[in-house]
Amino acid sequence: MSYWIHTTIRLSEPVVDEILQKFGENGVLKFEKVIPIPEDLNFRISDDTIRALLLMYHAEEDGKKKKLIRDTIDQIQLPQLFYAFNEEMRQKALAGEVPSEEDRKTAEKCIKNFKKYHHISRYDTRDDLWGTEEEIKKGSFSATENTMSFITKYDTPLGIITYLSVLYSEVEFRIYVEEDNGDSYRLYMIDGEEPM
Repeated sequence: MSYWIHTTIRLSEPVVDEILQKFGENGVLKFEKVIPIPEDLNFRISDDTIRALLLMYHAEEDGKKKKLIRDTIDQIQLPQLFYAFNEEMRQKALAGEVPSEEDRKTAEKCIKNFKKYHHISRYDTRDDLWGTEEEIKKGSFSATENTMSFITKYDTPLGIITYLSVLYSEVEFRIYVEEDNGDSYRLYMIDGEEPM
């Protein structure tokens, strides 16, 4: 898995200035302005949150609520942590242990967010909607009238690029991606689709 991803987008029309006026800040494309993430998803999940969710899961007797808690845990997408903590938390739940008030509140916030958005926190939401978890690496953005180039962590922001391609449906987006492990690939997009 690559850590840094270098993406260059070449556009068939000179619309970069317009894109940056709508979705930029200090001359840099801001993903949060392209696809905003709801404020109540703006928090981190810790190991203690996972432990609290597992305690709640094992203590819950209502089948429907238990399934919702399990679906929330599955959305976190950290199976190694789930299995690392699961048996320990099952035993503690059987012994009547409950999570701390703070951890319980964070766990309940996760469940509420999952019910409302099918996401839990900013990271799983960004990854799903943007295609990457974080904004552009500081100092890596450059642009001309028809080219944008930047570095992101782990993934190319295909959700952001697709959204912009739909918004600027008459413009062809040529996307060049280089991973820090040496792999590279190209994509072409018109109106959010790769042409045949």
